[in-house]
Amino acid sequence: MKLRARDRSEAYRRSISENGKLEAFYEKLNAEIEKELEGKDISPEILVDAEISPKDVDFALAESLDRLKPFGENNPEPVFAMRNLLVEDTRIIGNGEKHLKLSLRAQDGTPKIFESIGFYIAKEFAHIKKGDMVDVAFNLQKDEWNGNQRIQLLLVDVKVK
Repeated sequence: MKLRARDRSEAYRRSISENGKLEAFYEKLNAEIEKELEGKDISPEILVDAEISPKDVDFALAESLDRLKPFGENNPEPVFAMRNLLVEDTRIIGNGEKHLKLSLRAQDGTPKIFESIGFYIAKEFAHIKKGDMVDVAFNLQKDEWNGNQRIQLLLVDVKVK
């Protein structure tokens, strides 16, 4: 009788498990993976299209970006970076408290405070507090609420300094 590939792998898994060798197999596999990855940085990388200063962020830039829409697989939304922003306020919001809202003050002499939101990142960045200095990666968007327009940073990543 011939076993199909799926049947062979199932039979192999069963024989390892039945012989009590499964734990040893996992230990050896983990050791090999650790050896292979030793000294390598495997943290995810964010590709930033441009680093901009707070003075560059205005409605003209947001409207220019709107003209590039629709964003998608063949036209990704630009990711920007800004450095040295002071956290003025931090709130965890949304159903299930999954979203992080930050008010960020520019430190370049401009009086700008940027409203920013990161969806589904509240748990990862819950340690951020008022007074922290941060670098951020974000998408720039116009936000309209109750007829008022403002610029909003849609957070992709935050680095506390």
